[in-house]
Amino acid sequence: MLLDLHVHCDLSARGKLPVSDILDVAAERGLDGVCLTSQNSLIDDFQPFKEMGAARNLTVLIGAEVITDNGLLLCFFPDVAETPPLGNWLLNADGSAPPAQEAIDQINESGGVAVAATPFSRDIPPFMGDRITGLNGLAAVEVFCARVNRNANDLALRAAERLNLPGIGGSGVHDDLELVGKAATLFKDKVSSEADLVYAIRSGEVWGVLIGAQPGGGQPNRKRNQQGRGGGRQWRSQGGGQRRPRPRMD
Repeated sequence: MLLDLHVHCDLSARGKLPVSDILDVAAERGLDGVCLTSQNSLIDDFQPFKEMGAARNLTVLIGAEVITDNGLLLCFFPDVAETPPLGNWLLNADGSAPPAQEAIDQINESGGVAVAATPFSRDIPPFMGDRITGLNGLAAVEVFCARVNRNANDLALRAAERLNLPGIGGSGVHDDLELVGKAATLFKDKVSSEADLVYAIRSGEVWGVLIGAQPGGGQPNRKRNQQGRGGGRQWRSQGGGQRRPRPRMD
């Protein structure tokens, strides 16, 4: 199952794309679904979007992108309807960015998972960089994001390997439909709910994939291996984008 786990629609800050347009492109490109990650919030009235996805044979999941003092976090919760508004418990009341470690701890305590998003991109502040190694409780690292350049993705991949964490992929799209599905996450098992998503990330049965050439020039990486939780992991990028990459099951 192939899902784009980092998608901003027009309900997210700086997002400009209607959900219907995003889903049309996702379906055309053979994705199995997307996760709508609004900035610093969870979409309240999400059922219409899930129904919109079902009409296209797509799974629509809900998550959030949280801005911290030490980089961006993607966060996913097993029951979105029962998760209180993030402003009530995760974000600082004065509007300032919460400490990254504190945010990770609170996400984990709530039953969710926290993923370091675009940790090595200097074009998407705030910059996390090597400070990722000092954060405890991360469930995964976004190793492929279609919005960032090859070097930033490579550094994120190396960090995931060093931290023995699984890698995910997502487009990070805000206003360019062309990016939808250019980076995504491959799942071993079917994901039909946010609870399934959280379980899969925690179990490590996820693989970030990049389809097509990476931003910043050069040829895409052909293969990367990580020996981490759950055995060997393999990330592949497909230059033509015609065949879906498959995980190596050791």
